[in-house]
Amino acid sequence: MVIFMRKQYHFRPSNNGYYAWDVDKLVQKSKNLEVIEVGIDSIPEFNQNYWYNENPPTCKSIAEHFKLANETNLEYPVILSAEHTLMDGMHRIIKAYSLGRTSVKAVKFEITPSPDYTDVFPDDLPYEIEEGLGSDNSAIIGTLIDDVVNNSRDKNELRFSDRIFELTTQMKEFNYDSIYKNSKLSGQDERIHLILDQLYKNFLNLLKEEGDNLLTESVQERYPYRIFSDFLRGMKYDKYTDNEIIVSDFIAGMSDSFAMRSFEDLFYLKPII
Repeated sequence: MVIFMRKQYHFRPSNNGYYAWDVDKLVQKSKNLEVIEVGIDSIPEFNQNYWYNENPPTCKSIAEHFKLANETNLEYPVILSAEHTLMDGMHRIIKAYSLGRTSVKAVKFEITPSPDYTDVFPDDLPYEIEEGLGSDNSAIIGTLIDDVVNNSRDKNELRFSDRIFELTTQMKEFNYDSIYKNSKLSGQDERIHLILDQLYKNFLNLLKEEGDNLLTESVQERYPYRIFSDFLRGMKYDKYTDNEIIVSDFIAGMSDSFAMRSFEDLFYLKPII
């Protein structure tokens, strides 16, 4: 029997709603952290109203949580933030405690990851979209490619299935409402333009100065330059392609997080000691 569970998020209160972390992403980000034993009573949420907020629990809801706890595997560590707050794993903690244990396996971030969403409410999040398409760019692209290939075979057109087309439309609407038209971006145009402009100039100068040297494996020490080298080797531009076109292609393919990381790596001052 296959059990389908709703997409899971970790929430913390923010000024206008909640910060939200995608639990699947937290699992991936924490998978290489050292597994440690942590005392159950040291986790503050274990002695707090964790699920119910202002709504009093019912016997049925308590039983449902306990059923979920019994189905967990204690070999999987719970996830703690750098501040030692719980980000995933309360049902495992309940199971461990019910078995008489005083500690659980855990992983703990040295630096708490940035939330995936800010100032949102649980019902605002794209549960259905992420379940159907994926929770990150690579998963979404893979889903779209598989679907368009499977639904375009032996046809004279490219097409999605009705279900994937509907989810893609919902994702577009969600992105426009929550990202592109978000009031938090108001007044940020100049800052965004500065970041992209500086990145463009930096990579263009690098390409002009290094040329074919960039095609050599591991020739670059800085992380953004290594990614740029990988990009050039993968794209295999011919010698007639303008450097400006190459760099524009590279910048256009950057995710927001990679662009910010590249800017910080290339332009922010690092402490000497």
